[in-house]
Amino acid sequence: MSSFRKFENLVREMRRESEIQAQEYLWEACREGGHPAAVHKLLENYAKDLSLSERDPSSGMSPLNLAIASGCVDTVRSLLSAGSPIQCRIDKLPKKIISAFESHALNALASNDIKMFSSLLNAGLNPDTKDGACLKSTFSLTL
Repeated sequence: MSSFRKFENLVREMRRESEIQAQEYLWEACREGGHPAAVHKLLENYAKDLSLSERDPSSGMSPLNLAIASGCVDTVRSLLSAGSPIQCRIDKLPKKIISAFESHALNALASNDIKMFSSLLNAGLNPDTKDGACLKSTFSLTL
């Protein structure tokens, strides 16, 4: 059974998993990467039980850091949208992962979430990033 099918089946079968099991599934899905739907469903069903800052015992990494290490941009986006704390330097990450943080910064500005926007800048997000619509135009994120 493929890894994707394994997570798809786990999420489908989850009814009243314990919060410990849900946390373990979250770490595993983030660690393996490529399971943004499973991560989204876990966050949706167990939001109040999951800790986005608790570290995986086997790696010592948070769910967001596991997703970054796996290279799964969609999982990074899901975790950021769920309010995952940023515990890394954004400017040191691969460009495809940085784009998830840039999108999140634009969403934070649009929703007037100054606290999130400030945390992104403090983590190394370039305030003069491009908006992605046109490579020739610069969209400044500075206020």
